Parts: sequence; structure tokens; C-alpha cells
Amino acid sequence: MRLWIVHQDAGTPYEYGYSRHFELAKSLIAQGWEVKIIASAFNHKAKEFRVDISEEYAVSQNVDGVECVFLRSTSYQKNNWKRVVNFCSFPYYLNRYVSRFIKVQKENLPDFVLASSPSLFSARAALSAAKRMRCPFVFEIRDLHPDTIIHLGKYSELHPAIRFMRLMEKHLYKNAAGAVSNLPFANERIVELGYPRQGPFIYIPNGVAYDSQNLLQSQSGSTEIKKEFVFVYAGSHGISNDLDKIIDAFNHVKLENLEQKKTLSLRLVGDGPLKAELKQKVKKLNLEEFVLFEDSIQQDEVRPMLQKADALILAVPSSNLYKYGIGANKIYEYMASGRPVFCISSARNDPITDVGSGVTISAEVSIEGVAQQLIEFSEMGNEKLKEMGRLGVVAVSENYTYGALGKELGVFLQTVIKSDMK
Repeated sequence: MRLWIVHQDAGTPYEYGYSRHFELAKSLIAQGWEVKIIASAFNHKAKEFRVDISEEYAVSQNVDGVECVFLRSTSYQKNNWKRVVNFCSFPYYLNRYVSRFIKVQKENLPDFVLASSPSLFSARAALSAAKRMRCPFVFEIRDLHPDTIIHLGKYSELHPAIRFMRLMEKHLYKNAAGAVSNLPFANERIVELGYPRQGPFIYIPNGVAYDSQNLLQSQSGSTEIKKEFVFVYAGSHGISNDLDKIIDAFNHVKLENLEQKKTLSLRLVGDGPLKAELKQKVKKLNLEEFVLFEDSIQQDEVRPMLQKADALILAVPSSNLYKYGIGANKIYEYMASGRPVFCISSARNDPITDVGSGVTISAEVSIEGVAQQLIEFSEMGNEKLKEMGRLGVVAVSENYTYGALGKELGVFLQTVIKSDMK
């Protein structure tokens, strides 16, 4: 079976970005599938071109056995009009690529086209491609757009851009032969927007690219007694990451001189639209001794970096958006590191508590309450924290490796094609 995965921001483990589809592709290829990833030549996370597209609008590379096609698209540095142009340029070159492919390699047309959000523009182009190549279109919902923009960006449902995106979203659901999501309850929302209630749907969470044996051999924490307790956050610095709340909690610990056995410090690793603003905030609060910012790193460097932490931290804003669940990749990377996790979230699902790999407190807890919980967490004792880390590794090795998740996706796609033939 042949599968095309269209995701404008898809990446490989050897660069800064999203490697979910690359790892799923490797798993499917191991099962005998032929998989092609079609992505933008411009890396959204790194804000730079990953290949030279000055002469050709499409560059194909074989990366660890996965065929990756990078298409020309415009560049941007901020979320302004230039990014809108980027959203439009990628579908244009995708259409050109499909036209050329149909003409030159008609005998190698895909059996499926799977497009991944959040870009509805590229998903719409992928749907058009699937129709032209007469194969089922599968829509993967990793981010509910435009819901995310409405809830977190504070845009009105009546905004012209939102109304246009909503129409496009409904069109995609109506024409999808199958739906995939890393959000466990996304099916409830997409049915409201036009996807058939009995339509094929599968929850494929994010995962990790390590095999189970290597995971179980990972270190689960040090028993060394130290005077400092280091929390690490790794990921994007954006509105959906609620880093303001975490910084405010560390500031409260410092200002109130709360009684603590260890000095708490925080490392924020990554990049994003709010990083400069957050750095200014830390400077203004005189927290530079306790809160450190570090540059983004490649995917294959993440786990060794996380294993240097005493604990890992993340926060999810309080929003009705998360009644469909959360699926952040960092959750599973955190678990795989063998370190305990401190999570601030009121989302409907709670992977951290479910497996015992850390502590989750409500997003409604006050800054003062979060500060006190951070101190209590750091003083739980090495053995208890070490056990949390161990449970996270076990859970990931049993349920969240991309090798296993890819097998689930392969079985699902087979059901989609059977359903589409009825």
C-alpha cells in the first residue's frame, strides 16, 4: 500500500521541528508500506530553509529510508501577513507537484492521502490531490483550528478569517474518508462540524522514537542529595504553553521567601513567539539567577538533555478548548526520560496521573498554590520521585512507541479503504 503524508511543517529527527509523521512513516515502511512525506522546504520552527529550492520547486531526499519531498514556499519570521502568504504558497506548489506526478508516474499513485492540521490550506490542497488521484482522503486533527485561534487568540467566531476557516474545516470533515487525532475526544468535535458520526476515527497519541528495550534501560533518576532542584521545560514558548504562570510561581517562591529545603531553579529550553517577552519578564522580576533560557535543540538531543533535570514541568491554560483532551508531544518525551513530571492542567485527559509518572494540579490553582506545590513536589524524596520516573518509562515502552503506534495506524487505514469501497 502507498501512503502520502502531507504536513507542511513535518520534519525529521535531525532538525528542530515535528518528527511525528517521520516516525510513523518508518513504522509503516517496516510493515511493508511505501510512504512519502510532503512538507515545506521552509522549516517553521527554525525559521530557515532546510533545502535549496532556488532551481527546483520540489526536492526529494531519502532520510533513513523515508522519502521526504520538500516543496518551495515563502519564508517568514513572525506570525504576520508573511505567514499567510506561506500558508498559500505551499498548496500552490503541492498542486504543481501532483500534476507532474500524475503525468510522469501514473502507475505509482498513492492508495491514501493523509493530511495533518493545523494548516487547513494545505489540507484542502491534499483533499484536492486525493480526488485527482482517486484515492481516499484521511484528515489528521492535531490542533482544532480555528477553535484554537478563537479560544487562545481571542478572535470572534464572526471574524471574516475565522468564518472562512470554519467553512474550509467543515468541507474537509465532510469529504474525509477517515479521521485521525492525537486528541482522545476530538471525534466529538468533528462530528459536530460535519464528520459522519459512524465515520472511521482513531486516536493515535504522540509518542517516542525509542524502542521498548532501550527505554527500559534508561536511567530513572539520581539518588544524589543536592541543594538545588532543577525543573526543565522543553518546547515552544507560545500562548498555549502558559509559561507566564510557571514563571510567576517561581517569582512567588522567591518573593515570599517560602521555606524550602532546596533552591528551586527553572530551565526553559526552546523557542517561540513569546520567548523575547518572557525573557523581559524574567529580567524585570530579577529572576535571572533562578530562571534560565536556552536555545532550541534537535529532536535527537532532547532525551539526553531532559535526563539532566531533577523534574520536568509543563502547563496547559485553563480553556474550554481542552475538553477534547491534550496531546502535546512533550508529555511522552518527558515520560521517556525517566524523570518525574509536574503538570498544571485541567484538560479532560491526564496522561501523567493515569500512569503515575508525576503530579498534575488544576490550572485553576492560584499562583501561590502552584508555588507551594512546586516546593512540596521537590521535597517528596528521591525514592518517590525516582519511582515516578520509572513508571513513566514503563508506560511509554508499553503504549507510546512510534513502532506500535504506526502498526495501529496501518490497521486503521486498511479499515478506511474497506469502508470507502462500500
